[in-house]
Amino acid sequence: MYEQEVKLTAADRAVLERVLQSELVRRLDSGAGGRDAMHYLGIYYDIESRALDAARCSLRARREGAQWRAALKYRGTMENGLSRRRELEVDIDGALTCADSLPPGELKRAALKIIPPRAPLVEYLRVDMRRSIRNLMFDDTVIELSADDALITNRMSNRQTALYEIELELKRGEVGKVVELGDMLLRQFPLTPSLMTKRRIGLNLG
Repeated sequence: MYEQEVKLTAADRAVLERVLQSELVRRLDSGAGGRDAMHYLGIYYDIESRALDAARCSLRARREGAQWRAALKYRGTMENGLSRRRELEVDIDGALTCADSLPPGELKRAALKIIPPRAPLVEYLRVDMRRSIRNLMFDDTVIELSADDALITNRMSNRQTALYEIELELKRGEVGKVVELGDMLLRQFPLTPSLMTKRRIGLNLG
């Protein structure tokens, strides 16, 4: 599948709260599946040779509450905060050790085209965050709004940075509506279009 989302950076968590409590978000909120301050832990892996990075993709395991999911994300584009990229996802039992520990399926087959099945996976980046979610209905377009209060750690350098970010992900409908909603939020709140993904921000800490 292709992930299409608008990413907007805030200066602090207070801005995230203002967005979540705004009249605009409350008006568009479908009331279905919203969550507050759920703990997410993302772990990014590669092998020692950095074969995944050389192939312009990343492998992430993420704990979402009690559930773990793996994602293989391909390098995409980001322009004015709009991110587009291909990704594969699958449920997993926990943190990864090697590509062979992935469950059978499309993601595992794709990973094995890049890295050997038993090559040890090395954690190089960690994203520890609290995420609040609102599912929005903008005309006929379904958009997932995530407010992320994140701490990004480069495990190689042990350097860290905080990130406060609003993500608007297209779930169904027109990507133009996601961009339009992003523009509305930019006009109402002190937000700026994100220039980098969380992974890229973490890599820059190396």
